[in-house]
Amino acid sequence: MMVEIIVITQSRQEGVEVTENGLRIKIKGKAIEGKANQRLIKILAQHFDRASNNVMIKQGLRSRHKLIEIIE
Repeated sequence: MMVEIIVITQSRQEGVEVTENGLRIKIKGKAIEGKANQRLIKILAQHFDRASNNVMIKQGLRSRHKLIEIIE
C-alpha cells in the first residue's frame, strides 16, 4: 500500500491526522541526520499496526512531502 504524507517537524505533540490528500504526521524531533525519518517510520508502524521494517520511504527522503510504502 502506498500512502502520501506531509511531515511536520518540531511539533508540540506527535500524531497522525487524516487529510484529503493523505496523512499529516506531526513529529517532535528535528529533521537532522535522519532522526525525523526514523521517528516517522515508528509512528506509521504503530498507526498501521505493522513492524517498522515493513514501512519504507520510497520518495522524499529529504522533503516534507513523502511517499511511503507499507508492506502488508
